[in-house]
Amino acid sequence: MKAYDEPLSMDRWDDDVFHASRQDVLGRWPTGAEVDLDEAVAYMSALPAHKVHVDVVRHAIDRGVPAIQVGFGHATIDDVLSHLAIAREAGAELVYVHVDTYTRKNEYAKATDAIKESVERGSSVLNGFPYVSHGVHGSRQLVEGSDIAIRFGGSNDEEPMLSAEIGFGAGISCTGNFDFHDLVQHSRDYPLDKRIKNAQYNDRLAAHYQERGAPAHIVQVGNIHGFVPPGLLMAVELLHTILSAAQGVKHTTLGPGLMVHVVQDIATLRLYRRLAREYLTRFGFDDVELFLYYWPWMSDWPLDDFEAAALATICASTAILAGVDYMYVKSIEEAKSASYPRGTAAAIRATVQALRALNGQRFPESDELAEESAMLEAEVRAIIDRVIELGDGDVARGMVKAVETGNLDTPFPSWEGVKGAVIATRDATGAMRYVRPGGLPLPPEVLRFHEAKIRERIPSDKLSEELRALANDLVAMSSADIFAEVDPHVENKTVLGR
Repeated sequence: MKAYDEPLSMDRWDDDVFHASRQDVLGRWPTGAEVDLDEAVAYMSALPAHKVHVDVVRHAIDRGVPAIQVGFGHATIDDVLSHLAIAREAGAELVYVHVDTYTRKNEYAKATDAIKESVERGSSVLNGFPYVSHGVHGSRQLVEGSDIAIRFGGSNDEEPMLSAEIGFGAGISCTGNFDFHDLVQHSRDYPLDKRIKNAQYNDRLAAHYQERGAPAHIVQVGNIHGFVPPGLLMAVELLHTILSAAQGVKHTTLGPGLMVHVVQDIATLRLYRRLAREYLTRFGFDDVELFLYYWPWMSDWPLDDFEAAALATICASTAILAGVDYMYVKSIEEAKSASYPRGTAAAIRATVQALRALNGQRFPESDELAEESAMLEAEVRAIIDRVIELGDGDVARGMVKAVETGNLDTPFPSWEGVKGAVIATRDATGAMRYVRPGGLPLPPEVLRFHEAKIRERIPSDKLSEELRALANDLVAMSSADIFAEVDPHVENKTVLGR
């Protein structure tokens, strides 16, 4: 019996079911035959600490200085190795080597052809590293040829399992859990129940490594995009975290996408770990090791290098003041292209400078921070508890039912599975608020709080300006005068640079 033949459940997969499912996955491309699970466990277990994602993060916690992570990916092994060396020299200790778009869509033949074309041209024609095409032997060269801990890009939009087999098989010790996140961003009609099972496969695979002493690590991803209020992002990631723990994952990372609002972002980061611990304990998973990082702003980035460096530094500074364990830093070329060494090194150096200036400092408690945290907590609890209720205690089944009922939803989805009834915009200080919550089960006090904050920017007699404000917010980080282009006669009360 294979897991895909059984009804959806959050229950841990039986070993026989897991191994039967693996045979199908490994047979999808010839490089799947390179995965030797016992050999891969032994290889990963023997890696030095500075090449192991979880060990680098633990060391950062011990020394009290967050580790820096950057991300990039290229078609060829040589290009990635060169970029890894530059990132390490600039000060990064962790690198997320992204997967390419062809591999994300399981178009392995196209990815393989693109490697050949990249070699012929002398430059990458892919926006990431094609793990499946390079296979275990090729991907392992990244581990052996670099002096840094790598996270591999297992986000294959719908079916990340073969990339996970290749990545872990190569000795790369970290990947992400992307189920709801990737459907909303990158899919049209893929079934949620099947996507959850695909994530369970990767979780179960990571747990297999962990249980045998290999330091496989799962990062929870629920960023979706830049216009999702942080309470909803947090709820999605915590649901992912519970599902991972149910498959046996023992150490994992929580990481929200920042809104570029210092108080709201710090409230989010500080609340994450406490709520995660509480819900894991509620389900009986007391022994999960939790780490905290952040993902920078997930929407528009400035084209100008200096403006992009400033935005990257603002995100990093917020994370430092919140007390994260490690930080993901985006290249200053984010708005223009895939990441290249120049932009990566510049972003790392800017973050290193922020660490020099701010390390050891923490954002002070305040009434504003306490109020934001209280509203976030009420929102997160309401969404998660509704999912649990709909699933009769089963998070996986509850997520499917919550999507069907509109109790789990997002703004601007590409995926047809959700209602898309949620609309958010910024308030007068730049914090992200619900304009229309759709069917999200938000408590009345949370709705009143968001309404009052929005009205500080947009009076109730100008409700038609809500969407005008949203149009402004969509490019707030990259264009200082877009609101004037929409309507020069409308007063914009936000503080986002206009």
